[in-house]
Amino acid sequence: MEKYQEYLSVGTYDGAIIEGTALLYNKSRLSELFNDVTSRFIVMDDTKDDTGRKNERIFLNKDMIIWAAPKEVKHSSNNALFGATEYVEVFIKTIKNIIIEGRINLQVFDNMFDMLRYTGAAPFIVLINARDTNGELHHTLFVNKAAIIHIECSAS
Repeated sequence: MEKYQEYLSVGTYDGAIIEGTALLYNKSRLSELFNDVTSRFIVMDDTKDDTGRKNERIFLNKDMIIWAAPKEVKHSSNNALFGATEYVEVFIKTIKNIIIEGRINLQVFDNMFDMLRYTGAAPFIVLINARDTNGELHHTLFVNKAAIIHIECSAS
Protein backbone atom coordinates (compact mmCIF):
# COMPACT_ATOMS: atom_id res chain seq x y z
CA MET A 1 0.00 0.00 0.00
CA GLU A 2 1.51 3.31 -1.08
CA LYS A 3 1.72 5.91 1.68
CA TYR A 4 0.88 9.57 0.96
CA GLN A 5 1.31 12.29 3.58
CA GLU A 6 -0.07 15.75 4.33
CA TYR A 7 1.19 18.11 7.02
CA LEU A 8 -1.69 19.57 9.03
CA SER A 9 -2.85 21.21 12.25
CA VAL A 10 -5.76 19.67 14.15
CA GLY A 11 -7.93 21.21 16.88
CA THR A 12 -9.50 18.66 19.25
CA TYR A 13 -12.45 18.63 21.66
CA ASP A 14 -10.15 18.95 24.66
CA GLY A 15 -8.74 22.21 23.28
CA ALA A 16 -5.39 20.79 22.15
CA ILE A 17 -3.83 21.74 18.84
CA ILE A 18 -1.73 19.02 17.27
CA GLU A 19 0.57 19.46 14.28
CA GLY A 20 2.06 16.60 12.33
CA THR A 21 2.01 14.51 9.20
CA ALA A 22 -1.24 12.69 8.46
CA LEU A 23 -0.81 9.42 6.59
CA LEU A 24 -3.24 9.14 3.68
CA TYR A 25 -2.13 5.64 2.64
CA ASN A 26 -4.20 4.84 -0.49
CA LYS A 27 -6.21 8.11 -0.42
CA SER A 28 -5.26 10.86 -2.85
CA ARG A 29 -6.84 13.74 -0.87
CA LEU A 30 -7.38 14.70 2.75
CA SER A 31 -11.13 14.99 2.19
CA GLU A 32 -11.20 11.28 1.31
CA LEU A 33 -9.39 10.47 4.55
CA PHE A 34 -11.62 12.63 6.76
CA ASN A 35 -14.88 11.50 5.18
CA ASP A 36 -14.07 7.77 5.01
CA VAL A 37 -16.68 6.38 7.42
CA THR A 38 -14.95 2.97 7.54
CA SER A 39 -11.95 4.39 9.40
CA ARG A 40 -12.41 5.92 12.87
CA PHE A 41 -8.80 7.07 13.34
CA ILE A 42 -6.30 9.23 11.54
CA VAL A 43 -2.66 8.17 11.84
CA MET A 44 -0.26 11.07 12.37
CA ASP A 45 3.53 10.91 12.50
CA ASP A 46 6.07 13.33 14.00
CA THR A 47 3.45 15.21 16.00
CA LYS A 48 3.85 18.13 18.35
CA ASP A 49 1.05 19.55 20.48
CA ASP A 50 0.59 23.09 21.78
CA THR A 51 2.34 22.16 25.07
CA GLY A 52 5.47 21.14 23.13
CA ARG A 53 5.01 17.41 23.67
CA LYS A 54 6.29 15.37 20.72
CA ASN A 55 5.24 11.90 19.59
CA GLU A 56 6.60 9.68 16.86
CA ARG A 57 3.10 8.40 16.00
CA ILE A 58 -0.43 8.94 17.28
CA PHE A 59 -3.82 7.53 16.31
CA LEU A 60 -6.31 10.40 16.48
CA ASN A 61 -10.03 9.60 16.80
CA LYS A 62 -11.85 11.54 14.06
CA ASP A 63 -14.86 11.99 16.38
CA MET A 64 -12.65 14.08 18.71
CA ILE A 65 -11.51 16.49 15.98
CA ILE A 66 -13.26 19.88 15.77
CA TRP A 67 -11.25 21.23 12.83
CA ALA A 68 -8.21 20.33 10.72
CA ALA A 69 -6.19 22.53 8.38
CA PRO A 70 -3.54 21.35 5.92
CA LYS A 71 -0.38 23.44 5.77
CA GLU A 72 0.10 22.97 2.03
CA VAL A 73 -3.00 22.73 -0.12
CA LYS A 74 -2.92 20.27 -3.01
CA HIS A 75 -5.71 20.19 -5.58
CA SER A 76 -6.34 17.20 -7.79
CA SER A 77 -6.76 17.95 -11.48
CA ASN A 78 -8.64 14.64 -11.84
CA ASN A 79 -11.73 16.05 -10.09
CA ALA A 80 -14.63 16.31 -12.54
CA LEU A 81 -16.14 19.06 -10.35
CA PHE A 82 -12.90 21.07 -10.20
CA GLY A 83 -14.43 23.99 -12.11
CA ALA A 84 -17.48 24.30 -9.84
CA THR A 85 -17.93 27.88 -8.71
CA GLU A 86 -21.16 27.87 -6.67
CA TYR A 87 -19.98 29.05 -3.27
CA VAL A 88 -21.93 30.16 -0.22
CA GLU A 89 -20.49 32.30 2.58
CA VAL A 90 -21.01 30.73 6.01
CA PHE A 91 -20.56 31.60 9.66
CA ILE A 92 -20.16 28.51 11.85
CA LYS A 93 -20.24 28.33 15.63
CA THR A 94 -18.77 25.16 17.13
CA ILE A 95 -18.39 23.83 20.61
CA LYS A 96 -15.58 25.44 22.62
CA ASN A 97 -16.87 28.80 21.22
CA ILE A 98 -14.83 28.49 18.04
CA ILE A 99 -16.20 30.75 15.33
CA ILE A 100 -15.32 30.03 11.72
CA GLU A 101 -16.17 32.17 8.70
CA GLY A 102 -15.55 30.87 5.22
CA ARG A 103 -16.97 29.56 1.98
CA ILE A 104 -18.47 26.20 1.09
CA ASN A 105 -18.47 24.95 -2.49
CA LEU A 106 -21.95 23.56 -3.09
CA GLN A 107 -20.76 21.86 -6.29
CA VAL A 108 -23.76 19.92 -7.61
CA PHE A 109 -26.20 20.93 -4.86
CA ASP A 110 -28.89 23.60 -5.21
CA ASN A 111 -28.52 24.92 -1.65
CA MET A 112 -26.97 24.34 1.79
CA PHE A 113 -29.88 22.21 3.00
CA ASP A 114 -29.47 19.77 0.10
CA MET A 115 -25.68 19.67 0.56
CA LEU A 116 -26.00 18.85 4.29
CA ARG A 117 -28.74 16.30 3.71
CA TYR A 118 -27.08 14.41 0.85
CA THR A 119 -23.64 14.41 2.45
CA GLY A 120 -25.06 13.26 5.78
CA ALA A 121 -22.76 10.24 6.06
CA ALA A 122 -19.65 12.38 5.56
CA PRO A 123 -18.49 13.52 9.02
CA PHE A 124 -16.68 16.70 7.86
CA ILE A 125 -17.58 19.86 5.94
CA VAL A 126 -14.84 21.39 3.79
CA LEU A 127 -14.47 25.18 3.83
CA ILE A 128 -12.15 27.33 1.77
CA ASN A 129 -10.69 30.71 2.67
CA ALA A 130 -11.82 30.20 6.26
CA ARG A 131 -10.94 32.51 9.13
CA ASP A 132 -11.12 31.20 12.69
CA THR A 133 -11.70 32.84 16.08
CA ASN A 134 -8.02 33.81 16.30
CA GLY A 135 -8.16 35.52 12.91
CA GLU A 136 -5.96 32.86 11.31
CA LEU A 137 -6.69 32.29 7.62
CA HIS A 138 -6.87 28.69 6.34
CA HIS A 139 -7.06 28.07 2.59
CA THR A 140 -8.77 24.74 3.33
CA LEU A 141 -10.41 23.79 6.62
CA PHE A 142 -12.17 20.55 7.57
CA VAL A 143 -14.88 21.06 10.22
CA ASN A 144 -16.39 18.10 12.08
CA LYS A 145 -20.19 18.21 11.69
CA ALA A 146 -20.58 16.77 15.20
CA ALA A 147 -18.82 19.85 16.63
CA ILE A 148 -21.07 22.37 14.86
CA ILE A 149 -23.66 24.14 16.97
CA HIS A 150 -25.08 26.15 14.09
CA ILE A 151 -24.37 27.43 10.59
CA GLU A 152 -25.48 30.81 9.33
CA CYS A 153 -25.50 31.52 5.62
CA SER A 154 -27.34 33.39 2.92
CA ALA A 155 -30.74 32.05 1.84
CA SER A 156 -29.20 29.80 -0.85
